[in-house]
Amino acid sequence: MKRLSTEEMAEKKRLREDSVKNFIKSDKRRGSFLAAIPKGFQWLFYQVYAGKIKSPTKAIRAKCIDCSCWQRDEVEKCMAVTCPLYDFRPYQEKDKPFKQDTPLEETKDL
Repeated sequence: MKRLSTEEMAEKKRLREDSVKNFIKSDKRRGSFLAAIPKGFQWLFYQVYAGKIKSPTKAIRAKCIDCSCWQRDEVEKCMAVTCPLYDFRPYQEKDKPFKQDTPLEETKDL
């Protein structure tokens, strides 16, 4: 893969920012939410919202980042084990799967 020059990287960043700004203006419902997202995550949400990328992985990453108040570390430490996306969340340690303290069968009688 070719490395981009500084000028090419700046142009790519400008084009991304312009795409996000245009989407914010054109989509009232999602645009207002996108405008409130921290700049570092706007491109991810733009790609998902605009259908530029049809990846469940990107959509899950976006939802997890949103749920954790824009803190990547909080996604890794997520304790929302009842969330349907819990097992698919990004940034989790692959070597340490979640281990439930109490088996579900034991909690039914509580």
